[in-house]
Order: sequence, then structure tokens, then C-alpha cells
Amino acid sequence: MKYGVMLNLSEEGQEHIQRLRSLIIPNNNMRIIRQPAHISIAFVEELKMGDMKFAEEMEKFAHEIGQIPVKLSSLGVFDNAKKTIFMGAEKSQALVDANYNFYNYVTGGFMAQGYCIPGKFTPHVSLAKTHADMDTTKVIRQLEEAGAVPFDAIANRLTIRFDNKSDMDFARFDLKPKGGRTQ
Repeated sequence: MKYGVMLNLSEEGQEHIQRLRSLIIPNNNMRIIRQPAHISIAFVEELKMGDMKFAEEMEKFAHEIGQIPVKLSSLGVFDNAKKTIFMGAEKSQALVDANYNFYNYVTGGFMAQGYCIPGKFTPHVSLAKTHADMDTTKVIRQLEEAGAVPFDAIANRLTIRFDNKSDMDFARFDLKPKGGRTQ
């Protein structure tokens, strides 16, 4: 079974992303991302341990990483078969560590994929997908004019989702503030 491991943004971040997504008018060529605003840190193709052991490992991992400040600072498009319009997050050491340490922390053999490969990690929040031949310039300009970036947020929940396209979560863990501050 495939799992997505995500850092969900706080309520303020969710509201900002939802406002931006609402500016993108869905049509036959564009699909708005409906999942909660998040930064994917890993995709797991297969578990070589039981699901309960995986959940226990993830709970320990969530406790160790804590809440992560996220600065959404750019807009872009992944130019693949289904162009993905996204907000890029600055590659902070905390985000890089969360991505890298996931693959080292969990005791299973996991295959890193695409923008989640340690060393090639591209932290971002997806907004919409479209076809490869669609010109996305107008949408990017519209988001820039709406003040999409820069935006400071907090990643305050670790979510493991069954299949990246599913609406079902395998597990969720609230991330605690570091240094005793509340967010």
C-alpha cells in the first residue's frame, strides 16, 4: 500500500491556501487540489513492517521534529505530464532535516520518489493541476497580484495518508512547539 507523509499547515496557513485556491477558476483544463495544505516529506511505496509498528515509529518521529516554521516565498509550476501549480517553501534546515531524517528514522526499506528524494527535496504546497500544454502564466500572475507570497506559516501536524489521492488518513500526530512556545 502507498502512503504519503505530510506536514500539514496550521489553521492560518490552511485559510491562506484555501483563499488562493478559490482564485483559480476550475475549468476543463484545471483541477484544484482539495487536500489540506501540506508539504509532502515522503512517499512510501511499501511497508516492510506491520502497520502498527509504522504508526509507533511515526509517533516518535513526530515528537522529535516538533512544529516547523514554513516561509512560502515563491510561485511555480512543475512542468510534468500534469503541470502542478505550487507555492514554494524556503528550504529551511528544519524542513530538510524532516525529509532526510524520515528515511533514516523509520526502520523499513522505503523508496524515495520525485521531489521527496533527500538531496533533491523541493518543499512546496500544491494549489492546482492542469495539462502539460496549458499556459499557466495568467494563473501565476493572478496569484501574485493577490499577495500569495511571501507568507509565513507553521507546520503543526504530521499526517500519514493512504495513497496521496485518498481522503483517508492512516494516522495524524500533532507537532509540539519547540522551546515551550505555543503556536
